Amino acid sequence: MKLPVKFWWKCYFFIAIAFGGAAIWAAIAYSEPPHVAESADVASWVLSLVGVFGFAFSRPILVPLLWKIWVAVAFIWDIGRIVYDYAIEPEIPEAWLVVSVVLLVGLLIIPQYIALYLYGFRSDDLWKGGDSTLSGE
Repeated sequence: MKLPVKFWWKCYFFIAIAFGGAAIWAAIAYSEPPHVAESADVASWVLSLVGVFGFAFSRPILVPLLWKIWVAVAFIWDIGRIVYDYAIEPEIPEAWLVVSVVLLVGLLIIPQYIALYLYGFRSDDLWKGGDSTLSGE
């Protein structure tokens, strides 16, 4: 039996919630008060997950232009955070840890960009329905 593609996107959404929630909990529980950039990271992640939810569950949320812009903003933000964290504030952990983090983050973040792209640019049938949640229509 072949499962529908959206089934896997729904699974990804719940896995991202679990890992992201755990990361936020750990950051709150085991670190100093969050900096502005860390708070912005959380806000960015939440908005991205709203888009992933909309795509995975075929729900139009706000307007497609927002998601078209957001996929670029989220990508630039994530790259900027990596540059800031590892270039400006260098703290070089062991190589195995770097590789593990890059693989795990890549497995969690790349599908997010794909879902946001598909949601904003390739979900015309979804947006034509006109029943956009929170759009004010």
